[in-house]
This record gives sequence, structure tokens and C-alpha cells, in this order.
Amino acid sequence: MRTVSSEYLGFRNIRTVPALLLVCFAVANLFAGTVFAETPRSENYELGNINFGQQMFLTTKDYSAPTILGAGPEVIELTPYTAKIKWFTDKNTTSSIFYGVQSNVYDQEVSKAYDSVTVHEVILSNLQPKTTYFFVAKSKDTNGSVAQSEEKQFTTPLPVPEVQNLQVRDITENSATVAFATGYYATSVVEYIEIESLEKATVGETGFSKDHSIVLQNLKDNKSYSCIVIARDDEGQQSQSASITFTTLRDTQAPKIDSVKFDLNVISGKNKVRATIAWKTDEDSTSQIKYKESNSDTYIDSAELTDKVKNHFVTLPDLKPQTTYKMIAVSNDKSENIGLSEEFVILTPKQKRTFLQIILENIQQIFEPFSKLFE
Repeated sequence: MRTVSSEYLGFRNIRTVPALLLVCFAVANLFAGTVFAETPRSENYELGNINFGQQMFLTTKDYSAPTILGAGPEVIELTPYTAKIKWFTDKNTTSSIFYGVQSNVYDQEVSKAYDSVTVHEVILSNLQPKTTYFFVAKSKDTNGSVAQSEEKQFTTPLPVPEVQNLQVRDITENSATVAFATGYYATSVVEYIEIESLEKATVGETGFSKDHSIVLQNLKDNKSYSCIVIARDDEGQQSQSASITFTTLRDTQAPKIDSVKFDLNVISGKNKVRATIAWKTDEDSTSQIKYKESNSDTYIDSAELTDKVKNHFVTLPDLKPQTTYKMIAVSNDKSENIGLSEEFVILTPKQKRTFLQIILENIQQIFEPFSKLFE
């Protein structure tokens, strides 16, 4: 209801021009002595409650429909699971949002039926991430008139891909598997550091997944490591896990030696044989040969080649020709585990004879019978 007092000559409490004209008409007729046969009314207002005394009061009843102002409802806060929507009306009204996942199909509603305001805020809860919602705002006044906005829409974002159930498993001397899950599809990297030496490394994965398993390789045995996981979704949101530590197992396995081969060559002009021994191991390790003549009780150690490799070559340059040797290949890994091959027996080749030696031997054979005559 709207009330007008005669002491306010400007009718400042009259809300709209139609209401002001209606009141002016009623006042004019009162001073003219006219008696109303029916209640004066206009499209949006009705005049009533005329009182006489020291003051004159005219009251009007507002029937105008409410209006949603400006651009209408706007989403001012948005999370993967909630949305806060705000709008304004030109008069006090209730607040309702009708929404759904299809255009013009609003199967859900959130209302504030007992609040009558001009500034409206409604929060939608229990939404689904990465989902588009369509909605309209409705505002009802005390006369039952309703203002409705145009349809609008919003899309909820994905939540930050939090790392869950982080663990390190399948730990060996030089590898470990970092396993974890993310609630939504994400790609990830593992950053890890060897605590003693502070050596850092990063291993990533390709593609997006909810269940993740990243293998760390080339680790040092019996060393402690600390690692974190960084997960990132396709919208660029990322999260970082807490750090987790683990210790690799101690390497107790000696290198396995196989494919041992020998190459023997007589050194020209010298009464020597050069032997080259080659073999392979299943892990990086040093190279050395133990050897002795077959009638000796003590092995001789060649110089150890300390570079740790899997393909090994050792040369022995001073072997005797036409001599039987026993040899063992030796490889020592980074954990000081020593691998030994089986014992091999080889016969070095005979020294090649020169052309002069052959002639002298033939002459000796020719004159050997005559030499017996002088015995």
C-alpha cells in the first residue's frame, strides 16, 4: 500500500507517475465536492482509505509487476560443485532459480520463499563438475506478480586433480614404482632426489588417467630417495602431493659373466703371444683377467679396467707361445660384488718360423747323418 500525506506537497512517497496522477485526480474531486460512486483505479494502482481531519491521507495499492534490472542474473561464484547467482529487482520480491542440464527443461529449483528483497543471491549446491547448466531467475511480489529472466547458462569447472593413495612399491636395487590415483583424468610427473648426493631427476607420463604408475629407473642401490607428484588436468589446474621417501635395496648379486671369447696372435719378431679376451655382463662392472700357466699354482692378476661397462675387453700382451694357460674373467660392480667366469684352458700358438730359420733347419737335417760319422 502507498500512503500520501497532504503535508508533503511534492507527493514524494508516490512511487510512479500513474499513481501520482490518480491521487491528484482524487484530491481535485474532493475539493470539488464530488462523491465517488466507485473506487478510483488505474492499470497498476487503486486509490482508497480517504480520511479527513487535521491531515488528509490517500492510500494506493500497487499492482505493477516486478522487473529484473540490468543484465539479469549473473553467476558471481563458481566451483565444481556450487554456483552463486545474483540479480536485482525494482521492488521487494522473493528469490528463485529454476535450472537443469537441458535448455528450457528446469527440473530443479532453489527458492527463498520467505525473503522479500531487491538484492537476490541464491546458491546452487550438489552440482556435477564439467557440466553445463541452464537456468532462469524468478521473482514474485506480494500481489503474486512474477518477473522472469531470460535463460542463461554456466559450466562447472573440473576440480583440482588431487593426488590420492600415494605409495612406492616394487622397490629393487635400482628401480621403484610410484603409484597413486586422481579423482579425475590428469597427467603427472614425479620429481625425486637422492638425499645423500642431492641429485635430482624428473619422470613424466604421457596421456591422461585416473590410476597412475610411474617407474623410476637407474637408481642407486641402498640409497634413500624423496619424491613428490605433480598432477595436472586438461584445463591447466594442478596440485602437488606431500613428499614420500623410500630406500632402494642393497645390491647383493654379482655380475653374471657370459659369452667369453679369446683372440690369440703371435707378435711378429718377438717370442710373445698377445691374447685379447672379451665377455659380457648383465650389469655395468669393471674388467680384469686372472691367468696362470697350467703347471703353476698361483694366478696372475691383470690390471683392472675400472670403467664400469657391460661389454668387456682385456689384452694380455706377453704370453708365451705354445703354452697352456688357465684363465678366469673377473667383473666387479658398483656394490663391490665380484663376478667370476668359469675357468678356461687355452693353448697359445707356436712361434712362426722365418725363411732363414726354415733353411737352417733343412741344412741341419741334411748334414745330421754325417755328423754321426765323427762321433
